[in-house]
Amino acid sequence: MDFRTEAPEWREKLLSETPLKEVEIWESLPSTNTRSLEIARDPDLKTPALVWALEQTAGRGRAGKTWLSSTGSLTLSLIVEIDTRLLARRDWFYLALKSGMAVCDTIRSFCPTGAIGVKWPNDVFVGDQKIAGVLVETPSQTQILENQHAQRVVIGIGVNVNNDISDVARKSLDREAVSLQQLFPFEAVALITFTTELSRRVLQELTTFSEEKTISDRWGEYCLLTGQLVEWQTFEQENAPLVHTGICLGIASGGELRIQKPDGSEVLANRGSIRWLPRVNTLRKKHF
Repeated sequence: MDFRTEAPEWREKLLSETPLKEVEIWESLPSTNTRSLEIARDPDLKTPALVWALEQTAGRGRAGKTWLSSTGSLTLSLIVEIDTRLLARRDWFYLALKSGMAVCDTIRSFCPTGAIGVKWPNDVFVGDQKIAGVLVETPSQTQILENQHAQRVVIGIGVNVNNDISDVARKSLDREAVSLQQLFPFEAVALITFTTELSRRVLQELTTFSEEKTISDRWGEYCLLTGQLVEWQTFEQENAPLVHTGICLGIASGGELRIQKPDGSEVLANRGSIRWLPRVNTLRKKHF
């Protein structure tokens, strides 16, 4: 691949076939989210914007984890403006959920078979194997934008597309990892094709906050945890974090994960870390 020749062509394709107004394509970056957070502070930046790196050397995931990427994987960040009159800042947790759903839909469009779903709040799995993750971050400084009600958000997305999943990568995750190429081995998926479809779907999802169905109504089509035994570790007490174990009942209207404890009481997980424990029998109907 000749990056200097193909990158301009990819950029034009993304600008012409998606709602994107600005596109940066890098051969290598430490982190697409870091770069996006930097340029998002510029009030003259046209949004939605995309930063895409063919190689990411210092990617990060949720809860301080790293995101391992290798040749053939997709690492990108979208910069979007959210109108706080439509989605208040207190509800920005929805952005992670909706982005995860859009990533899931994109993967399903390329690989329509298999149990492809979302592990709350923003990891996409194929069965027990992780294939993608989402990290939502906001710039440290407030921009003065033309729309005084708008605030910028960075949506970082990593997807295992054509990369080789090494043993190191597999063992670094709570569950084993998988790539789209392993699921669809007869023909490699062109990264620009996947990136175009992913950008279109995520941006469409993030601009629809007033649908007839709420997120909690739709979540059943995506959730891999409902009916499963999970462990929630909170972030509130760093030295002695609280740990709750129970059966996942889906999500509440605010996007929190509903967990039924052994004594029958229910807790709502919002911030923290969710660990997927060994499966238990469930009568939940699957939506794949």
